[in-house]
Amino acid sequence: MKRSMLHAMVLSMLLAASGVGVAQTARLRSAVPHEFRVGAEEFPAGTYEFQRLLGKPSSSDASGMIVIRGIDHPIYRVVLTNLSSAEDPSESKLIFRSVGGQSHLLKLSVAGDSRSQLLPFSDGIVVGEGDETLALLK
Repeated sequence: MKRSMLHAMVLSMLLAASGVGVAQTARLRSAVPHEFRVGAEEFPAGTYEFQRLLGKPSSSDASGMIVIRGIDHPIYRVVLTNLSSAEDPSESKLIFRSVGGQSHLLKLSVAGDSRSQLLPFSDGIVVGEGDETLALLK
């Protein structure tokens, strides 16, 4: 309980310090047809909403924060991310990598952003050939 309250307080302070309002966040939905992992956490197949909590990242930002909320499942997770240059900022998409029979969410790109959200994963794994891309629904 104390840990949950601490996380909520830290998140509130970060949002207040950044001056982010609801209007600056992007909320995007996608139907993910398979189970997937983010870091060590497993998520079932279903429809999810992905939201940037710190607003649209600038070219100098090194980290970000997203929420993954299950539409079909009672799931709500805040994930800290690293940022990288977006290859195709004209299209919103999720990028997955299958490793050892498990699908891992690697990257979230939002149309119009010059930076993509890189989700926690094993060191040395990069987005490349063989990755599955899912379009995000607005």
